[in-house]
Amino acid sequence: HEVAVKVQRPQVRLQAGVDLLLLRIFAKFVRRRAGLRSDLPSIVDEFGSGLFDELNYVQEGRNCQRFAEMYGSTDGIVVPKVYTDYTTARVLTLEWLEGDKAGEWGSDAMPLIDYGIQCTLLQLLDGGFFHADPHPANLKRVVGADGRARLAFLDFGMMSEINEQRRVALIKAIAHFINKDFKLLAQDFIDLEFIPPGGSNLEDFAKILKSVFGKSSDDNTITNLSFGRLASNMAGVARNSQLRLPPYYALIIRSLTILEGIALDADPGFKIVDEAYPFVARRFLSDPRPELREALVEVLVDSKTGRLRWKRLINLLERGSDEEGDTNSSTPASESAVELAFRVLSDKNGEFLREILENEMAYILD
Repeated sequence: HEVAVKVQRPQVRLQAGVDLLLLRIFAKFVRRRAGLRSDLPSIVDEFGSGLFDELNYVQEGRNCQRFAEMYGSTDGIVVPKVYTDYTTARVLTLEWLEGDKAGEWGSDAMPLIDYGIQCTLLQLLDGGFFHADPHPANLKRVVGADGRARLAFLDFGMMSEINEQRRVALIKAIAHFINKDFKLLAQDFIDLEFIPPGGSNLEDFAKILKSVFGKSSDDNTITNLSFGRLASNMAGVARNSQLRLPPYYALIIRSLTILEGIALDADPGFKIVDEAYPFVARRFLSDPRPELREALVEVLVDSKTGRLRWKRLINLLERGSDEEGDTNSSTPASESAVELAFRVLSDKNGEFLREILENEMAYILD
């Protein structure tokens, strides 16, 4: 078997420790001098924690194995095998994967990018354990014996986790942005720790978010949202408002903007949220967690009249059936909107949606 061997340079830990100390001192100075509310030293600490994990090759091997267990069966994804008997804290031995790095994928670029986005959404919204450094050198096109190109993730030193509460809040935030309910979106940002509880008037912050998201999209719609512009606009607002950027956010936005950048090189018209929307729609319709059921009701039912918003339901069903299902979920591949509706309604977790439809039919018959 061919293997890839990663050997750590001498004294790199000492050099990294000195660099992080200087960076932390600089972060405290910038925060104080610029009057920033975002906790820059904590962001440096989060980065430093990931960096030192990255310098422990036994831990990196464990990260790779865990990633393979959680996402290795996802359609179109490849994860290298770890040879633990030949791995130490300073030497990592992995299966060699022959392939091409991002930028050299040719006609396979967009399918591979789609695999990467679907897998990243699984990481951020489902599993919670995510690759925080998916730059071009860490993503490789690998062609299998069947002639099919797949996407290999490499380098599992910089990983992070997002807990279930934040994952739910992220999905709800997407729902509330789709719904253009910026007051509920402001509450989501409190749950995501972007603003402290009681730290800002929700109405005022809702107006700020409406402006930020509007400036991050070409036409004020979620499908044309640019994560790169959103990150820049959020950082700008953080300097002059109660908004603060929590440490975990930096790694998430880094991961998404890197993927968006790779995709834009291949297709200048690419929109990452438009690509992600079918995945989120399927999660809304099939996820049994009460918090997401509540968010789906907020999207589908008019709070003032209690009536079903048919256009939104049809849109979710159509978008949820746009892409093939992922192999890590119960969603079958290539469903039509009608098939998806039937499956959701007949599922044991679909009782809440059946109740919405029953109430709507009772209103119509009245």
